[in-house]
Amino acid sequence: MISPVDEILVRWEKDGAISPLRFSWGGRSWQVDSVGRSWRDDTGCHILCTVGGAAVYELILTPALAWQVRPPAGPLAG
Repeated sequence: MISPVDEILVRWEKDGAISPLRFSWGGRSWQVDSVGRSWRDDTGCHILCTVGGAAVYELILTPALAWQVRPPAGPLAG
C-alpha cells in the first residue's frame, strides 16, 4: 500500500542524489538509519531506507514532486 508522506526532510547531495533524513507518515515520525538502493522509473525516484533498526521503507518522489511511502510488509518497527 503506497500512501502520501505527511512531512519529509532530505539532503540533496552535490551529485544529485537524495538522502532522506526523516519522515512522518501515519501519525508517526521515523528517523532514517541508513539509505540503501535507489532507482528511477516512470513512477518516480525510489529510495529504500532502514528505520527503527530493521524496517525497510520505500520512499518515492513522484514526477509531480510529491513524496509517497510504501511501508514494510509485516509488523512495523519502532
